[in-house]
Amino acid sequence: YYKGSHTCVASAISLDHRQLDSNFICNCILEGVKKDPSKSVGSIIVEIHNWLHFKPSYRKAWEAKQKAIARIWGDWDESYQRLPHFFTALQQTNPGSVVWWAFDDHTHVRHRAIEFDKKKLRRLFWSFKPAIDSIEFTKPVIQIDGTFLYGKYKHSLLIATTIDGDNSVIPLAYALVESKNVDNWGWFMALLRTYVVRCD
Repeated sequence: YYKGSHTCVASAISLDHRQLDSNFICNCILEGVKKDPSKSVGSIIVEIHNWLHFKPSYRKAWEAKQKAIARIWGDWDESYQRLPHFFTALQQTNPGSVVWWAFDDHTHVRHRAIEFDKKKLRRLFWSFKPAIDSIEFTKPVIQIDGTFLYGKYKHSLLIATTIDGDNSVIPLAYALVESKNVDNWGWFMALLRTYVVRCD
């Protein structure tokens, strides 16, 4: 005879913690990660401990979060391989948008249909046509900034913005680069000058 809440899962996990693997934790946190992708690994450990009264290792909780992200949005490799299709769609729906690819084998490509095959992406630049068209109606000031990306591919995101007559920020161009260095900034600025600002 049993009276009270049913906690057989928690009891089984507590008695045999090996059952608390990253797949099990992934199932537990799936909805939470979907609502808040920035949920920290530390908060996942606390959440599982409060629920099951067992504290998973940091590595196990980290693996569980990666699996949850992959199940919700697809894994890193799959997303990386879909970049050409995404940018092809971007150019088809926004004619006049500019996209430049640069690979480790020193090939530079500016056209729609491209497949990665075994090439390693080094740099990627893009600018939307409406942003390019807006440049003549903005103030003559361009601001640039960059930030590191988190995840499997440790690239940096560069961005150029300007300000219109209402002091609203207008994003002009973006680039994914391997790192924020002089060579990558120079490449970004050269393409920005040629295809967006169009200085002679």
